[in-house]
Amino acid sequence: MRYFERSMNRRKEIGLEITGNIGTVYRRLPGYEKLFLGRGSTSSVYRLGQMTSGLWAAIRHFEEGEFIGWDFDMKKLELERYCRNAEKLGDNDVNVPAFCIGVVYREKSGFVIPGIITQDLTFGGRARLVHNPTEDVYGTAHMDGKTIRIAVDLDGKAEPIDFQELKYFSDRNVIKVEDEEEVPEEEPAEVVV
Repeated sequence: MRYFERSMNRRKEIGLEITGNIGTVYRRLPGYEKLFLGRGSTSSVYRLGQMTSGLWAAIRHFEEGEFIGWDFDMKKLELERYCRNAEKLGDNDVNVPAFCIGVVYREKSGFVIPGIITQDLTFGGRARLVHNPTEDVYGTAHMDGKTIRIAVDLDGKAEPIDFQELKYFSDRNVIKVEDEEEVPEEEPAEVVV
C-alpha cells in the first residue's frame, strides 16, 4: 500500500481524544505543556494520544510568530509540501513517519490554524529523538533498531504544488476541528444609582 493510502486509512482512527488534544494544544489549556515533544527550526510537535492501531499520533504546526506575514493558505501549502515529501520518501523505502493527515483547527473567533497529524516518533515516550545528527538528515527517531527521519520538509521544496492539486489538505481529506470552548456571556454591568 502506498503512503497516501496508508495515511488515509490512519485518518479513520482519529477520535475524540486526539481531536480534543488538538484543542488543548492550540488553546494552550492547562496541561498542554505535558504534550510537548520538541521543536525544530520551523515547527513544534505535541503528542495527541494513541490510536486504535497502537500507533501514537502527534501534531506538527507552526508556532505563533513563525513565518510572519504568511497567510493561512501559504502555511497550508508548506504543510502539504511536508506530507508530499514524506510520501515521496516513504514510497521509496525511506523510513519516515508512518502517516500524514492534514488538519485545520477553527477557533470560535473564526481564526483558522493548519497543522499535520503525524506519527509520534517517541512512541508514547519510549523512543529517543536526535535533532541535527548530520547535515543531510535534520532529525531522527530510534526505536527497536530502526532509524526514522523526522524532518522531511527539506526534500523537494522547489517542487511547485498547485492549490487545485491538494491531497492531504483537500476538502475531502483534511480533518476539520472546531473550537468547542463555550465563551461565557458577559454579565450585564451592575447599575449603581
